[in-house]
Amino acid sequence: MFKTPKGLKVRLDIPYGFALLARLWRKDPNTDAFKVLKTCEGLECIRPFLGFIGGMVGLILGPNIWYVPLGIVIGSILGKILMAFGLFIIPGLPSVGVLFSWGIGYGVFTLIGIALAWILRGWIFAVAWLGGFIATYIVVLFFLEGMIMSYYSKRVGYPVTTQEINFLNAYRLHADRLGMPRNLDVPEEEIAAGYWEECLQDYGAKYPEAVARFMG
Repeated sequence: MFKTPKGLKVRLDIPYGFALLARLWRKDPNTDAFKVLKTCEGLECIRPFLGFIGGMVGLILGPNIWYVPLGIVIGSILGKILMAFGLFIIPGLPSVGVLFSWGIGYGVFTLIGIALAWILRGWIFAVAWLGGFIATYIVVLFFLEGMIMSYYSKRVGYPVTTQEINFLNAYRLHADRLGMPRNLDVPEEEIAAGYWEECLQDYGAKYPEAVARFMG
């Protein structure tokens, strides 16, 4: 298991994960472990970002308070499905996620939404936004997350969460950008070659506080 710079857990073996990162790094030294792991964090932001956008649409255009939680839930479901299956069909969305990942935590969308709802349409809409957040937690982060985990776990033989999916999606996005194969298989020979250790050492030299999160 290793972690992103902000501490998201990626429950994959370190040699496997950093072997993938080493492929990108060897192709382009600017595409180092930090850059790819920040992309992973950005993909994690897309689900709450689209939930926020859906809530704002309901807040501004909806005729009553029910459109606010409905918009949040629909946007969140859309974001979850897009990321779960690597459907990057909205141009620029990963870049937007990475941008937001630099300056905010994953609960800030909710706080901003509640504040805007109160300012724009009153306290009852702020309550509606909070209700949308709770409904999203139940529907998306409980039921939908469980379904996605079950879907992938049956195919790979071990538990897979959103963080692992987004890490692999981040790898594939950068592989596409560099014109590299998207293959996720890492043979023993590649691990034995030791490039993953060099990549990890480079990450540790540049960002020791990030590596300390999972290397102790």
